[in-house]
Amino acid sequence: SVATDSYHPQVRPVKAVIYPNRPDPTAIASDWKLFNQIERTNAVTFRGDTRGPTEVSALDGFTPPNSRTDSYYLENNLFEAFAEYLQRRCQRQLSQKQFLDAVNQILSDETSKKIVTDYLMWRKITEREAVNLGRMTQNECLKGYISTSRSVKTSAYFGTNYGKKNGWIYVTIVGLGFIVPPATMEWGTGEQEIAQWGPIPFSNIVGARRLTPGPTAVGPIYFRSSFRKKEPKAFEKAFRLLNSLQTG
Repeated sequence: SVATDSYHPQVRPVKAVIYPNRPDPTAIASDWKLFNQIERTNAVTFRGDTRGPTEVSALDGFTPPNSRTDSYYLENNLFEAFAEYLQRRCQRQLSQKQFLDAVNQILSDETSKKIVTDYLMWRKITEREAVNLGRMTQNECLKGYISTSRSVKTSAYFGTNYGKKNGWIYVTIVGLGFIVPPATMEWGTGEQEIAQWGPIPFSNIVGARRLTPGPTAVGPIYFRSSFRKKEPKAFEKAFRLLNSLQTG
């Protein structure tokens, strides 16, 4: 049914999945001053992903969540986040079919118009938080960062969707990435994370190894020959870490 015109107080546009040590209690992010405490670095890091090199190459690398336009992201991640937001703020139930019909403008009734209006307003609200590193560490949905890690084990874990699927672990070059503090800090995680603002082009993906659930590494280790020649020390360290993964 169509929601009433009654006032609904603002809530967080995207619910936190990981709660920080001292979370920002406001509905809209207000802890921007903490950016002054975040160090930046150029680094060789790891990223786990269920997509293989062919698919990643076709997309020219990794793109941040707020720039994704593929159907899978719309039908799953965005629908789930938006439906959850409507439930928290307005106590409204939304089915995936209602959402997709409205977004694709299949329906012309008042319900679908309301859904589209609310969805566009929600997108505008999330845009304000796309650059907030603290909110990104709690939930990556529609943020502008790519998550990478100095930990090969953590990356392998995410690369298999928490040990549930086949996947890959990639070696990435990050430029002026944000060093996410440890879990004891306000914005911290325990993932040894370095967050890259914006995309990581395929040319900055210099190595890879296949994973099976567990996670377990299988098959050969791949590296760009140019990376091995230009950065021999970084290559040797990354190779040893990929080789240290449990093998099947």
